[in-house]
Amino acid sequence: MLLLAGVTPVSAASITCPANITTPAFAGVCGATVSYPPPTVSGTAFLSCDPTSSSSFPVGVNVVGCAALNPSPPPVVLTCEFTVTVLDAQAPTITCPADIAAGSDADACGGTVEFAPLVADNCGALIVQHSGLPSGSVFPPGTTLNALEARDSTGNSASCQFSVQVTDTVPPTITCPADIVLPQPGAAQYEVHAEDACEFVELALSQPSGSVFRAARTVVGATARDAAGNTAACTFAVLVQQGATSTTLPPQVGCTSEPTFGSIGCRLTALVPMVAAATTEPVRSRLSRLLDRAGEFVRTAESLQAAGRRRGSRTALRKSIARLRRFGKKIVAPKSGLAGPIRDSLADAARILQADVRVLMGS
Repeated sequence: MLLLAGVTPVSAASITCPANITTPAFAGVCGATVSYPPPTVSGTAFLSCDPTSSSSFPVGVNVVGCAALNPSPPPVVLTCEFTVTVLDAQAPTITCPADIAAGSDADACGGTVEFAPLVADNCGALIVQHSGLPSGSVFPPGTTLNALEARDSTGNSASCQFSVQVTDTVPPTITCPADIVLPQPGAAQYEVHAEDACEFVELALSQPSGSVFRAARTVVGATARDAAGNTAACTFAVLVQQGATSTTLPPQVGCTSEPTFGSIGCRLTALVPMVAAATTEPVRSRLSRLLDRAGEFVRTAESLQAAGRRRGSRTALRKSIARLRRFGKKIVAPKSGLAGPIRDSLADAARILQADVRVLMGS
């Protein structure tokens, strides 16, 4: 009799498969090698099963099909099935990094922190974060607790946690006005601007704006302190010179000092003829172009905000601030050709306009 590969001749008039088998996965393996007894048959037949005994079975329910063929005429095929279930009871392992201490970024209220937990599982696992921030995020100043869990497809899990502590070490920025000249003893009005990536800034002045100055020269000190205690300082002088020209700019007719789109645009436009009268080409053209572009960005920001595009409006306002900064730097440059009082007054005007634009950005 011809025997086929993989089958065993037996006497078969009936076939009975073994009982269903349940077994755990081997350690560190997503499956198990399982041996099972052959089906019970009666009569003469060729017997085969798939998968064969001692095969490797993956985690889950696996169906084994068996068949008995009686070649005597008429041929008879008898079949049966049973299951081999491999259970994954092995929990994954997860190792969190040690607690992380980081400083703040130069341009953000917090520090960028990256981390990578170590995860292992016999069948693979996903990482679920229950608290904290993902790797690569900007973590705020203070302590953030990160809780992570590794979970496999059958629900086995393990967890760990670590903390990220960010210390704000970046001081605020502070800008004092240029020296102020009074033609006689009296009150002086001025603004000192301070900002910080974490927004909160406490500003202290040795002489508040509106103070009366009588001495020939008084140095005014300003200190900005943020919530973390970082500080920055600057100084400027108030000079009392009998008969001198005041450094206060002449009134800009039709423009209010309120930080609105309209008033800022008006004051930017009004500065153009003042610049033209105070210096010569090519400085005049450069300064005027900077003012024109700053005004253009303010008008663009106004239209974008009216259309509800707040993000685009803020971008346009930032561009306006950049033009005003360049304007202020070129004014105080030796090549500007501007006389001291008008130079300082225009620089003050640029700083005030920058502060007003920042107010619009926060509105």
